[in-house]
Amino acid sequence: MNETTKHLTLRINNSEFEVITEIIDLKTDYFDFERINDKSLILTFNSIDKAMELDELIKDKLVYKGFDIEFNPTYFGRICEDLIDKFYEILK
Repeated sequence: MNETTKHLTLRINNSEFEVITEIIDLKTDYFDFERINDKSLILTFNSIDKAMELDELIKDKLVYKGFDIEFNPTYFGRICEDLIDKFYEILK
C-alpha cells in the first residue's frame, strides 16, 4: 500500500479539536472531520503525510505554549500531550 494514500482516523474530543484548530489557524487541508456526538469528533486524514505534519505542528506548539514559567504543563499543554499520544498510536 502506498503510504501517501493511506487513510487514517483519529477520535478526539471538543477540547482537542479546539487546540488543533488554533494550531492550524483555519488551514483545512490537513483532515476532514465528522462530529460523532456533542463531545467527540472523528478526524480523517487523506494522507499519512498530513497526519505527520499536524503531529509536528502540535509538538512545536507544545514547546512554545504548553508550559508555565516553572515548566509545568498548562491546560493547553496537557491537551497537546494527549494529542501527541493519540497521533503516536496511529502513526507507529
